[in-house]
Amino acid sequence: MANNLLYAQNKIKLVNKCLEAIGEMPLEDDTLTEDITPGTDAYVALNSINDATLEVLNEGWMFNTDKKIKFIPDLNGKIGIPSNILNIDGGNYNRKGDLVIKNGQLYSIYNKSFEFDKPVYLDVVWFVDYDNMPINVFNYIGAKASNRFQSKIIGDKNMYQVLAQEEAEWRMKVEQEEFRNQDYSLVINKYR
Repeated sequence: MANNLLYAQNKIKLVNKCLEAIGEMPLEDDTLTEDITPGTDAYVALNSINDATLEVLNEGWMFNTDKKIKFIPDLNGKIGIPSNILNIDGGNYNRKGDLVIKNGQLYSIYNKSFEFDKPVYLDVVWFVDYDNMPINVFNYIGAKASNRFQSKIIGDKNMYQVLAQEEAEWRMKVEQEEFRNQDYSLVINKYR
C-alpha cells in the first residue's frame, strides 16, 4: 500500500515545491500552514500558491464545474451563494443572464435586486481542496506558483524560463485530460 504522506496533495507540498525552486530547504511534511511566519520565504510562497490556485480553479475545469444547478429562493426571495463557489454563469438558462454574486447572495444587475420569485439555474465553478484535485491540476498549480515565487524572490530570468516551460507542460497535461474526459467528437456526420 502506498504511503499516504508521499502522495498527499496539500498546501505544504506546494510550499516546498516553491522553496525548492529557489534552492531552499523544504518544510517538514507535517508543518501546518498556520505555523508559517509572515515575512518569510515560505509565507511568500504560500501567497503565490493561493493566487495560483484561485486563478487555475476559476477557469472552470470539468472536475470543479457543474452545469445547470438549481438555486431556490428562501422565504424572503433571496438566494444565498455558498462561499466555496468561485464563479457563476446564468446566461444559458435565464432570460436576463446578468446575475452576479454580491455579499454572498445572488444579485440581478438587470433588476437591481437581490430578490427572486422563482428558482434560478446556474453553471457553477467550485473551489476544490487540494486533496480532491486531479494530480495534473495540483502539479500545474505548483508549477505556476513556483514560477511566480521565484520571480518575486530571486528574479532569475534563466530560472524563469525553465519554470515557465514546466508550467506550460503541466498546463498541457491538464488540457489533454480535460479534452479526453469531455467526450468531444472530431467526426462530423455529413448526413445530418
